[in-house]
Amino acid sequence: MLNCRIEKGVDPIRIICDTNVDIDLNSNIVKTAKDIRTIIAYCNEANKEKIEKLKEKQIELIKVPYQNGIDLEALMKILGQMKIDSVLIEGGGNINASSIEEGIVNKVYAYIAPKIVGGKESLSPITGKGIEYMKNAIKLKNVNLEKIGNDFLVTGYIK
Repeated sequence: MLNCRIEKGVDPIRIICDTNVDIDLNSNIVKTAKDIRTIIAYCNEANKEKIEKLKEKQIELIKVPYQNGIDLEALMKILGQMKIDSVLIEGGGNINASSIEEGIVNKVYAYIAPKIVGGKESLSPITGKGIEYMKNAIKLKNVNLEKIGNDFLVTGYIK
């Protein structure tokens, strides 16, 4: 839902990167757009009828340039013009990798659960080209470790 689950908390503006506007019109995101401001950023030509239906549901749509998907740097500039100056990216491996590669990430929040998963077919939180050698790893500074229930939250700023 990309909403605040804290009692009396404030819902963030939901910004969804959806290259081809594939979002399901019956999704909870669409159904709740009248109550929670929702923006869909897309870059490819999309079904005009679907775009109109989304607008009727009070979803804002932003067309951004294509750069191996949504040009995230261009999106950040557009959001800045809309007076949105802080963005939390909650995404899969591709958008996480792209956001780091495009240099739009300042701070990282990494949650670690006391569970072991993995395997050849497992998804990674960061995909993309990857980094071949540990010496070239992206380093964090001002790192903080916090225990939250059974999990840990590691935060740090990209050097």
